[in-house]
Amino acid sequence: MAEQAPGEPPSRWTVINDYSKTVVTVCAALLAFIGAFSNRLSEGQMSGAGVWGLDGAVALLGLAALTSLAVPAMLDRYLRIVAKGAPPAPAPTQRNIDTATQEEWDSRKSKIWWTKCVANASYACLAFAIVGLAVFALFRPTESPKDEKTALAAAFNVVGQFANVSPSKLHAESLEYVKSGDSFELVLLDDTSNKKYKVLVPRGTSPASVHFSP
Repeated sequence: MAEQAPGEPPSRWTVINDYSKTVVTVCAALLAFIGAFSNRLSEGQMSGAGVWGLDGAVALLGLAALTSLAVPAMLDRYLRIVAKGAPPAPAPTQRNIDTATQEEWDSRKSKIWWTKCVANASYACLAFAIVGLAVFALFRPTESPKDEKTALAAAFNVVGQFANVSPSKLHAESLEYVKSGDSFELVLLDDTSNKKYKVLVPRGTSPASVHFSP
């Protein structure tokens, strides 16, 4: 059986409009993803390239979304002129109000150029934003999860700074892994003052914190 010929291709303006909708959707999804995990991104633990990659990606995603939103508005202005039709020639003394003016009709080329320009700008911004995210992914923090030994050292350090006491005068009374928070919970005792400090040390890149000192 002979292959059937494809149907009529869609209008080029329909394709441009659909592309713009896709760009807005992708930008919104990426910005929402970055926002959802922003609390896990610590700039102090990233290289300069990683910070610049992430900041640049956010700015470019916003610009891509804005330029994509401008495409339908500019396209609508062009299509309204085309829908009115060309002004009659030679121009009568009283123009038909249902047709475009000569000035509007002559502006079609400029409006087409700006519509394409804004659409291409949105595609370029999205492409460079993806490059920025790739740079961030390459230079993001890769610190391995803390183990008990690392958690103990972090707890001694944070209590020493919090209580202004030498870590050598502290000792651990308990160390427990809390699965629900994926963190270590320690109780340290200051030998000189007999004060106890409860410390929470996340296994990830988040810093340790002193929760209370009884």
